[in-house]
Amino acid sequence: MRELRPLRLLLRLLLDGLAKLGVQIEPYYLVLELVSEQPRDVLFGDGGDELAFGFLDESDVRATMSYPDRVILEERLTQRLAQGQKCFAAKHGDTIVAFHWIDLDECRIGSDHLFTLKDDEAYLFDGYTVESFRGRGIAPALRTRAYAELARAGRTRCYSITAVLNPAAAAFKRKLGAKPLELGIHFNLFSQWRSHVVLRRYSA
Repeated sequence: MRELRPLRLLLRLLLDGLAKLGVQIEPYYLVLELVSEQPRDVLFGDGGDELAFGFLDESDVRATMSYPDRVILEERLTQRLAQGQKCFAAKHGDTIVAFHWIDLDECRIGSDHLFTLKDDEAYLFDGYTVESFRGRGIAPALRTRAYAELARAGRTRCYSITAVLNPAAAAFKRKLGAKPLELGIHFNLFSQWRSHVVLRRYSA
């Protein structure tokens, strides 16, 4: 695996360079996350600090745009809310420290529709943790608490997309018991033509 790291880095730099020219090519895995784990404890702080978990209202959602390393257009955020997508988050006091989005209608990669979700399914995407709170076990705790909320609503199968060239995200999903369903490539050429190609399917 060590031999692959320079190759992966080189490929990442190449794809990022093409993206700046308007040619986006992203190898990805479609993964299935089974809602079967109990919520995890948060390995956080040494003074009994606690986090609160739940869905954000519209004002809180808009507050997530203020993080300096997070780029999302207000128009896109408004579109998500209008489409009924929900943002599930962890708060430390009044500060949102981690969140991810949930779609109950369709699974997609970028703007490319993959498939329509059934009544027992959900699509989890766009996860984020504030830099100063990373490495404390918050992201997996957030995920499993979201699973519990979704299970109560009858959504017991969750899908997500993992970039092939993001080994940290792949490792995070494996720890949660996620299983790959498809290996594919997503294309976005100059924001004019979008498509995806499935290279391989796996048995879940």
